[in-house]
Amino acid sequence: MTICKRIALCVLLSSALTAMIIGFTPVAPAKAATWKCYRSAEENHHCYALTEWDMVGCPKECIQGGVANIVTESMDVPGWESGDFVTNELWVSSHTWPGWVESGQIAGDGMSCCEIHRFEAAEPNYGKGKDFTMYIQPGTVKLKEAHDYVIQDLEYNGIWRVYWGQENTDWYEAGAYNHEYSSSNDELEAGLEGGANTQPYNSGVQALAGVWGEPPSWHPWEGAYSKAKFSESPATCIEQWPGSWIGNAFYHTPC
Repeated sequence: MTICKRIALCVLLSSALTAMIIGFTPVAPAKAATWKCYRSAEENHHCYALTEWDMVGCPKECIQGGVANIVTESMDVPGWESGDFVTNELWVSSHTWPGWVESGQIAGDGMSCCEIHRFEAAEPNYGKGKDFTMYIQPGTVKLKEAHDYVIQDLEYNGIWRVYWGQENTDWYEAGAYNHEYSSSNDELEAGLEGGANTQPYNSGVQALAGVWGEPPSWHPWEGAYSKAKFSESPATCIEQWPGSWIGNAFYHTPC
């Protein structure tokens, strides 16, 4: 199993996130938040705070996967019993196929208001309303603790493998998806997603990398033809960490 063959870059990724955490203080809202999104099967009804890297596409610009090192500082989902949820996660997709694979951390969704679980999900036929799968790990992860999430296809065969680890150690394969997926990726997103009818609360920090090259290794989210950008919904905020790689950020809701 190959996760990262360039150890120095892996260490740099973890070091960058550690530096973020040392100086990170969750931002308290100055006034009551207005949550303008709601829980729905339609993703465009949810709220987001995202880093997005939309590439040109193969053969000019595409890669073999993405990495997110995530620390959840706080998370509270008041409407958890009804199915409201919040995630801090990584998404991988492509212009050439309609599906996506995602992995990260989740709270709510009928489990509890504030306990955080690792999860993975995939939908090979997005927009067709079928074949959606999701797995939530029964055990919880701690607040203020860094965890790694990798989604990649190093074999160039359309099988997207999800790996979980902690601070670049203890890697294991959490899942593999091989139905109607492209062998290359040209869309990466990472950050917060909230599907809730009641205002949830969340703050997190992320350090990001892309996977490409021979041998495969980790690189900052910056390509030859495009760069990462940030997007946010009402009552969510995301900012690049000063002096860090493009895409490394902290985010929270409400603002």
